[in-house]
Amino acid sequence: MLARLAAVLLAALAAGCATLPPLDGRVESRAMADTAATRLGRGVAPVVAVHPGRSGVHPLSLPIEAFAARVLLADAADRTLDVQYYLWHDDETGTLMLEALWRAAARGVRVRLLLDDITASGQDARFAALDAHPNVEVRLYNPFVHRDARALDFIADFERVNRRMHNKSFTADNQVAIVGGRNVGNEYYGAGEGVEFTDLDVVAVGPVVRDVSAAFDLYWNSPSAYPIASLVPPPADGQAMLEAAFAATRADPDAAAYREALRDSPQVRELVGGRLPFEWTAVRVVRDEPGKTLDTTDDNSLLLLATLLPAIGEPRTSSCRASAGPRSSRRSPGAACACASSPIRWRRPTWGRSTPGTPSAARRCCARACASTNSSRWRRRRRAARRKASREAAPAACTRRPSRSTTSTFSSGRSISTRAQRASTPRWAS
Repeated sequence: MLARLAAVLLAALAAGCATLPPLDGRVESRAMADTAATRLGRGVAPVVAVHPGRSGVHPLSLPIEAFAARVLLADAADRTLDVQYYLWHDDETGTLMLEALWRAAARGVRVRLLLDDITASGQDARFAALDAHPNVEVRLYNPFVHRDARALDFIADFERVNRRMHNKSFTADNQVAIVGGRNVGNEYYGAGEGVEFTDLDVVAVGPVVRDVSAAFDLYWNSPSAYPIASLVPPPADGQAMLEAAFAATRADPDAAAYREALRDSPQVRELVGGRLPFEWTAVRVVRDEPGKTLDTTDDNSLLLLATLLPAIGEPRTSSCRASAGPRSSRRSPGAACACASSPIRWRRPTWGRSTPGTPSAARRCCARACASTNSSRWRRRRRAARRKASREAAPAACTRRPSRSTTSTFSSGRSISTRAQRASTPRWAS
């Protein structure tokens, strides 16, 4: 046991002596600005011109739709692809996405791929092979010194290697961008037999795309982004290795079924036909600073929270907590609204024509300005209403008790907390 501990300590000491290579030979690059003449530029220009100063966003809620949007953008790009991810798995969707970048590079598109090095474990060879293409550059963010013994880096340099890059963006020709919660892997896009994650992305056009590109450039040119060529030598047969992997994935029955589902998806047909309905609004990109990775002063201004909180804003009015639907036999079947400020006040609900106990009625209660009172008379009325409700049968249309509350924040600054439905749908919601 002591011998093993001594070996670990010696390895940690040796790891502490190892360092990352210098960045002297690295060349800075920026997003291309003159892309209006590309196919994507010509396609989005008419709709962007109709909404000056606004950006168009469309949610990609379905996994298969989110995957197809990325592949379609890669196939439509004429000049450049800027791709940034935290995780990129070695599975069907990871290989299909890599093949889409390879096809774009073969057409002459400049491909910049920025990956957090946490994802490159066991995949150094194939990312290095992709980087060997003359139109592709792969950079690893905050890389590990020991490529095959990463635990040594956690022992010797934990403070640095524990700070990762979680950004996720896919930008084509500086005209269309996809940002959101999905990395690259089967579980994000409804492929394979394993666990499926529920995430949300948006595809965006308009001025916000330039902000996404600026955020990409900031990380791409940061001191923590290392060209993979400085860390991993390219394999001698890299192109053949990639093409064999692409062919094997195309021949795989599961991957073939997934590609067939892509072709049959109505959402994908909307994407291909350019019929996506965009929501036009003012959009702000929120990110943290890459300087957080090498910071030794615990500067909180470099973290995401420092920019996220000002973007969200602080509530300027009291927050209302509403509950809808029947309670237990000891509680009122109606909805109660408690609007909290300082000091805490109870506000009497005012109903419209909606049936008490429905979610719409609860939202209306919160939306209205209710009379505020702390009087004992109001408390007596509340108790009397509860006693009366316990004697009456619950309405047949409402039979399930709502679950825990969730909060939505609106642009007005008001934070409204409503009771969320349980996973099993109540009868009044069906």
